[in-house]
Formats: sequence, structure tokens, C-alpha cells
Amino acid sequence: MTLPVSKKAILITGASTGIGKACALHLSKHGYKIFAGVRNVEAGEALILESSRAVSPVLMDITKPEEICHATGLISQALENDTILMGLINNAGVAIGGPLEYFPLCDLRYQIEVNLVGQLAVIQSFLPLIRKGKGRIINMGSVCGQFALPFSGAYSASKFALEGATDALRRELLPWKIEVSLIELGAIATPIWDKILDKAHKQDYRPLNSEEDLYQEYGGAVEKMMKIGSTRAISPLIVAKLVKQILETKRPRPRYTVGKDARLGSLSRFIPDRWNDWIIYNVVQNRLPSFFMGW
Repeated sequence: MTLPVSKKAILITGASTGIGKACALHLSKHGYKIFAGVRNVEAGEALILESSRAVSPVLMDITKPEEICHATGLISQALENDTILMGLINNAGVAIGGPLEYFPLCDLRYQIEVNLVGQLAVIQSFLPLIRKGKGRIINMGSVCGQFALPFSGAYSASKFALEGATDALRRELLPWKIEVSLIELGAIATPIWDKILDKAHKQDYRPLNSEEDLYQEYGGAVEKMMKIGSTRAISPLIVAKLVKQILETKRPRPRYTVGKDARLGSLSRFIPDRWNDWIIYNVVQNRLPSFFMGW
């Protein structure tokens, strides 16, 4: 017997803004019971109002085990006898840019903690409910998980790691027929662009006890490229529609790419590394047009 959509619950992390919020609102409009992970009460209240109370916010910072545990208990209790948790959408994430030579190690640890460790912590906690509901898992990856740009080393490291973890998880869960899909995102129009650029403006990368900023000129060129990418980013609603498709497809694909730049990033795996290096360097230096990056 197939359950009606109203008896199928979805948990979405990082639902305060951007892709997570778009997924929460879009799926709730189609009848799903949505639990939206947010980091503060204000974001949750905004979601309640915007969704006409169709979305249930849950306070959950994925870097805090106690909050994940508490959220698991709340959602478990909220699920009625005939309601299942049929989807976990791991969307929460951060992006911090900068040259690896001077990248603060505390920022590197935080980047990995949110984009990898936090994702796995949520999966571990909610997998029993997913298994019980014969549900599926969707991880939000990035084209940067297979194609690293200058100043994105820490972010790319976290997304490369998420790719590997997702592959392993998908294979480990085969005995229970739990589908695990990864969405490799390109440039999406979300607040994350403004956050990256704002932090880049505040960050000062130079050797210790030196007045020289070795990456000033190169970093400025990379920032310019990022601004071009942000102006051509696609709507998060496109991602939300894809998420709905993955949830409703009988046998979803292991990987999906979203955005022209993401598709070009996938093709880069078939191009020699030195060629990729040359293309990226010359695009950043304005010697090649930005469409080589999909922008």
C-alpha cells in the first residue's frame, strides 16, 4: 500500500535560507510534511509565516551533537504511527575562501566540521528512522567536489570528501535498498556568495611579520571571477524541483549535476590536469572568456 504524500515526512538541514529554504517551501506546497533544520528561532518563525504553517522548524546546528540528538527525539515523537521519514536532505554547509598557504587552520577545521562531519552526524542519528520508513538520502555536493578553483581549496577539500563518503554510504546501504544521491551544484543564487565575498574582504593573507600581501593581485582576480559567477547563478527553485524529482523517482541516479558550470566541471575529469590548470589561470587573468568556466 502506497502512503499519501501527507504521510511522508522530509527533514532538510540548513533550511534558513537559500536552497534549503527553497526545498522546504516547494515540497510543503506539494503536501509533504516538512521538518526544517534551522540555527535560530527567528529563521524558524520566518519559515512558519512564509509557508502558512506548513513547515515545522527544528533547531539544529549540525556541529552540535546535543542539538542533533534533541532534534532526532522531537521528530521521532512527531511522526505519527502511519507517517514515515522518507527523506533526509543534507543541505547545511559553509564556504570559506582563501589561499591554502595562509588559510587559518581553525577555519579549515570548521569548514570540514560543517560540510563533512556534521553531515555524517545527521545521517548517523536519523538513519534508523530512514531505514524504518524505507526512505532515501540526498547530499548537497558541489562542482568544487571534483574541480578545485584557486582560493577554494578548503571548501573543495570538504566537498571532495563528501563525494567519497556519499559513494561509500550508498554502497553500504544497498542491503536495505536505501537510495543515496548526491547533487553536484554549480553557481546557485543564494546568500552564500555574499558571505564568501564579505569574508574575503575582511581577510588579510600575508606571511607572518610581513607587510607584503603575496596574493593581493591574484586574489582580486579570483574575486572578480566569483562576482561574474554570482551574477549568472541559477535560482534555488531549480534545485528544489530536482529534489522533489529525486524523492519521487523509483530508482534515482547516484549523481545529478545542476548548472552549466557544474556540467563543465564534470567534463574536466576527462581533460589532462595541466590543461585544466592553464585554462583556469588564463580565465582568472582575463586572457580567456569566462564561458570556459560555464559563466
